[in-house]
Amino acid sequence: NTHVGSTLSLVLLHGTWNKNLNLLNSSSLEKLMLTFEEAIHNVPNVQDSFKQIIPFQVDRNLDTIDFCVSDDPSDEVMKTNIGTQIGGTYREGKTNMNGRFHIKAPAELPALILMNCCKVDNAGIEEIIHISASSYDISRLMLDRKMHKAQLQLSKDVLRKSIVSALKKVKKTDFHPSITNRINLKRRIEDEKQIRIFIAGDRSQCGKSSVCLGILGTLLQKLNYPASSLAYIKPATQCEETQLVTEFCKRNNIDACPVGPIVYYRGFTRAYLNGETETSEQLLEKVSRAVDDIGKGKDVVIIDGVGYPSVGSITGTDNASVAIASGYSLINPLEKRPPGVLIVGKRGVGDAVDSYNLNASYFRSKANSVPVLGAIFNRLPSDGYYSLENCKEAVSMYFNRHRLSDSKPSNSGRERVFGFIPEVEGIADSRKKQTDGADISIDNEVDLAMSHADRFIQNFSDHVDVAGIIERAASIRDAHCGSTNEPHMKKARTIAPGGPISSKETKCINNDKLNNSVTAISLTRDQIEKAAKMKGAGGG
Repeated sequence: NTHVGSTLSLVLLHGTWNKNLNLLNSSSLEKLMLTFEEAIHNVPNVQDSFKQIIPFQVDRNLDTIDFCVSDDPSDEVMKTNIGTQIGGTYREGKTNMNGRFHIKAPAELPALILMNCCKVDNAGIEEIIHISASSYDISRLMLDRKMHKAQLQLSKDVLRKSIVSALKKVKKTDFHPSITNRINLKRRIEDEKQIRIFIAGDRSQCGKSSVCLGILGTLLQKLNYPASSLAYIKPATQCEETQLVTEFCKRNNIDACPVGPIVYYRGFTRAYLNGETETSEQLLEKVSRAVDDIGKGKDVVIIDGVGYPSVGSITGTDNASVAIASGYSLINPLEKRPPGVLIVGKRGVGDAVDSYNLNASYFRSKANSVPVLGAIFNRLPSDGYYSLENCKEAVSMYFNRHRLSDSKPSNSGRERVFGFIPEVEGIADSRKKQTDGADISIDNEVDLAMSHADRFIQNFSDHVDVAGIIERAASIRDAHCGSTNEPHMKKARTIAPGGPISSKETKCINNDKLNNSVTAISLTRDQIEKAAKMKGAGGG
């Protein structure tokens, strides 16, 4: 009998040419999972196995294309290393003289294969069994289009019988499962309830971290979100000093990661260009893991950007790329969809709107089309020609007239202004101002800073529609989860699942094919900073 812990994966092979079938939305995958479970129920030997569905795009790269494209009409099986990209090594029935298993390419897509996963002495073993169901029956079952009930039932019966036939071929195994780094359907459905919001700005020091503070404080104090349901992370930063939002999270038991995987320390940029650091793909992979880790079990994750949108572009880690890496997980662990971006803008009217459009277009124009929620305009004076009320009237008029979304599913609804924040005295450099020339303890210093934070949160909640931000972010999340027409992040193939990546482990590939003729070595941060300081560097 199959071991209680064995993992049976129904792998849905599909290509980009299948995207119009909308196979990857939750409703379609739930239908397939229900059919899979019904089939397992009819085969006693596998009923206690761990079950999951893994969608897999076969034309992701040349290796994966080889898996499903063959000019050979015979029964000859094909070599492939696609298995390592799902998390293991494929095996099926036949071996070559070296003992390696090969896989026969399916005749058409979409197609299904059954993968029986187990583990022996840390060596992955994957038993692959092809399922004979036609692409027509697979597509007809999963489509959301209206169909005659009898036709749908016929396809479902054919598909279930094909899966049952494959399940009966599963070999007896006594091995423990190897299910690390797999994301199953249940986990995906649970993740769809989480909201992630990326906070960007039109410049450095515009108040991004303050807006993060305001949103977290309002959710906690006004909208009754438990502290345990919230998280804050700054995945990339130029400044490692403690921020007010960090102290607030600490005081209120909100999980926070104020200094994430990417730090633009002194000398970092030139070291990157010389191939002495991790690659952009490796850095973004770290971001992805960090956000996923802090987001486990949370309802809302606030992701703090750095500088203006293109900061980090020289290293391939600009805000748009970091936002994509911080996105929602799909069932395929190699893919991500970006969260909504909220842009913090400046005071004024013409300059404020122009800056918003410039920065929002940076996110929209990326290949992954990062969706923009809208804007919050910060630090407006209480009186004068550019007072909060005067600017609010003019800017709101513009957004109501012009900032309608395009037809892309990810931009569900309209980009809008969620609020105009008045200048709150004492927030900017509050801790520095309170301690200048004063004899004050660290505890009192933090208390004073927290009093500023509480005053800012009260002001923020009075002037910003935080509930509207959450609602808009949820609509973008839901549009993402139900669409396969939008591009997505594909994680780096060079990253093995599991375990953090350190600079010592990295045999640095020359970044973006720079200096291709030179074999670079990886340096530590201390080495890079020391060398940069000796040469007079002032920053990253």
